[in-house]
Amino acid sequence: MKPHEYDLYMELLHENKDYFEWTLKDDLLKAEFDFSQFCCITMASRIFESLDAHGEIETENRDVVMRKWNLWYPNS
Repeated sequence: MKPHEYDLYMELLHENKDYFEWTLKDDLLKAEFDFSQFCCITMASRIFESLDAHGEIETENRDVVMRKWNLWYPNS
């Protein structure tokens, strides 16, 4: 696939939200990644992409933004 064809493919993929989310969910299911704990499939995918070989989030990955809310972690 030529670079401009890939760019067009990605643009069309992102324009169709249902298909885009389906592809993300399909990839996460294939990887056996539990995405149920995340607010949306896109965030789950970003988190999954940022995991290193040990399953930890790479802190240098600027695409992943995580916030720790006291409501979710009452003992923190």
